[in-house]
Amino acid sequence: MIGQVVVLAGGRGTRMRPLSDRLPKLLFPVAGRPFLDHVVANYRDQGVRRLHLCLGHHAEQVIAHVRGLPPAGMEITVSVEDRPLGTAGALRMAGPFLADRFAVVMGDSWQPVSLSALTRRWESSGRPAAMAVCRELDGVVPGNTEVDGGLVAAYEKGRAPGTFDYVDYGTLLLTRAHADRIAPGEADLADLIGALVAEGGLAALEVPEHDRFHEIGSFEGYEQFQEHCARHSEQFGAVRFPLGERPVPQEGVLTREAI
Repeated sequence: MIGQVVVLAGGRGTRMRPLSDRLPKLLFPVAGRPFLDHVVANYRDQGVRRLHLCLGHHAEQVIAHVRGLPPAGMEITVSVEDRPLGTAGALRMAGPFLADRFAVVMGDSWQPVSLSALTRRWESSGRPAAMAVCRELDGVVPGNTEVDGGLVAAYEKGRAPGTFDYVDYGTLLLTRAHADRIAPGEADLADLIGALVAEGGLAALEVPEHDRFHEIGSFEGYEQFQEHCARHSEQFGAVRFPLGERPVPQEGVLTREAI
């Protein structure tokens, strides 16, 4: 089992303005709790014992919230960039906190897939790194990944819907050596992924439809996730996540009109 999850959550969330101007996405209310509480509970319940948050925009709010949480059975650490470093730059900055093996996830997405199952499939692939992928979701999230023979054969963002059959699920399984390959300064994980693809070193781990991810980085995605939570209230109810009694930053669902 992967013992550490690294959450990339330093972006400004420009697609969620003006909401993100005053609140980081990790603290957006979801089912009556800040989104971060659900993330913590998800990985805690899977047996993850170390969670690292790569922060930037409104980092002080996230840190204050984490300090107010009662013990969750895991160690939570943070690193804060003082200028935008990109997804790979933030990961390199987190180097002193990284375990030998870890999962990297996007801080604005909900990923219910079993990490232990992904880890077993990664190990059986014999490849140094792995990426979780899923079938393109009806164009809602355009495909950006080509899979061939169990490997990621191509990865390119911004392609037209239908170009690729698969989309990056938002979970990478890496080692400390991969973080060490990242050059200092601003860098994107897409460059590291491209290098791994060229080397034939990136296993593709397909995630089934019922474990589809949700994202809160756009108003459309945030609303869809809220609807998903309402349909599965038994999973997302406050009783399932007893991580303290801190009030959410704002009751209900954030909308543009909430400002």
